[in-house]
Amino acid sequence: MARFSDLYLDYQSRHRGHPLLWPVWVWSLHVPQRRRNGLNALAHAVLALHEAAQDDPDWIAPRLGIETDLVRYIVVAQLVPNGWLDRYRRITEEGRRQLHGDSDRPLDQRAGLLFQSAETGEVWPRYRGDLCEIEPENPNAPYPRFRQDRDSGRTLNPFLLRPTSATPPAQPEVAQILEALRLDRIARHHRRQRDGDLLDPEDIPAATIEFIDPQPRPAWLLCGVYDNPGSDQPWLVSDPLGQSPAAAWMRREVYQASRRVPRLAESLSKYLGQTDQSLNWEAYRLREDERVRLKVLTDFPGVGHIPDLEEALISLLRSRTTVGDAGRGARPEEIGTLTIEAQKVLEYCCLWCLDRWPLANPKVRLRKQMSPSELVKAIGLAAPEISSQVIDKLTVQPGKVFWAVTGGRASLRPYLAGILLSFADHPDHHFRPVASDEGLMLRILQLSHDRDEQGHGGGPSSRCPGSVTAIQHADTAEEVVHRLTEGT
Repeated sequence: MARFSDLYLDYQSRHRGHPLLWPVWVWSLHVPQRRRNGLNALAHAVLALHEAAQDDPDWIAPRLGIETDLVRYIVVAQLVPNGWLDRYRRITEEGRRQLHGDSDRPLDQRAGLLFQSAETGEVWPRYRGDLCEIEPENPNAPYPRFRQDRDSGRTLNPFLLRPTSATPPAQPEVAQILEALRLDRIARHHRRQRDGDLLDPEDIPAATIEFIDPQPRPAWLLCGVYDNPGSDQPWLVSDPLGQSPAAAWMRREVYQASRRVPRLAESLSKYLGQTDQSLNWEAYRLREDERVRLKVLTDFPGVGHIPDLEEALISLLRSRTTVGDAGRGARPEEIGTLTIEAQKVLEYCCLWCLDRWPLANPKVRLRKQMSPSELVKAIGLAAPEISSQVIDKLTVQPGKVFWAVTGGRASLRPYLAGILLSFADHPDHHFRPVASDEGLMLRILQLSHDRDEQGHGGGPSSRCPGSVTAIQHADTAEEVVHRLTEGT
């Protein structure tokens, strides 16, 4: 596969955590900028709000995304001394001229760069004036390494995400560009940049935005995943354009990409698996949840095709970790939960099968007068590869099977019976490799039996399997998922 780009960019003030190289398209633009007479964009916004009789700093600050003290500073140090507000913080005539008198001033064109993700196609909410290029140690290496520190000799070995396509995208719409510029301005305001050179997207005529080059330039942009202990998000992703320490929109993009690329999910999972002994229990739990979520994407890349299965697998692996770590000390409720989660995973698999390969004419084939022995015979005819031992243990009432195949809520065995009956209608049924494995089918039925013995109420009379058995049930559920999702 041809290399996506030989251009590597780095806007990070410092590197931390697990480095990533992200594929982007770089657009070169001419963006107009109107300079105000002594007013930067923040002061202009504060003055405009005073004209609208909104002069409370506590009201203004959150709406501009800045601190209250900064609003007071702008009023006291800029607007009042320049005569744009009077001593009662009311706008003056000179202030109104300052607000509205520059609408006819000529626009200066400034060249800049806009970035579009080659992974999602999203236009990033950032705008930069120049390229910050870095050189790899070996330009011909398939996975580039970069010198992090000349004195120590440490290097960066980033995970390189290859894009799904190397075809340049269409030019972004003007509305997308304006929104990116607006969000970039907010990010700059958060850094308190009051140098008077900030872009004001709302004041930019759309017709004056010009592309310097009709085609974007492909590039790799350096960012990093790093720990965020003590938060509900145990890991963050640095802002690839360096405007802020972290970028929520980039975290979402990394997570979405990990669903497409199991190697990325595996890389992040290994990074998160390096447990810091100083973490408290809550921080450890949140970190472990993220690690389990990424492990699901790594080990079960096809789960996205089956509704609700991903979350069910996450719960199963989380419960399995709890029981496995506790060993013989696992509590009965933890063991019971693991069995329940294993059955849920299998039920979601069965519901998907019944929806994708439905049973034809269920009212005819599962008539009300049908006896259990007739149902057993029908299953044997529809699925001759099923052993008699499996069919004998598949004890279920025909009425419950009818309810299961017609959209009603049922349990695992009725779902299984409905799937086996549908084999006669669908020679290509994905459940056949599972059904033809007698040992696997007997383990599935044993799981269902133990779940019934455990009871649905969880009362004192319920019987819970041991931790070893519960982990075996989890293995069974995971194996079924692997069989069903192979090739999906």
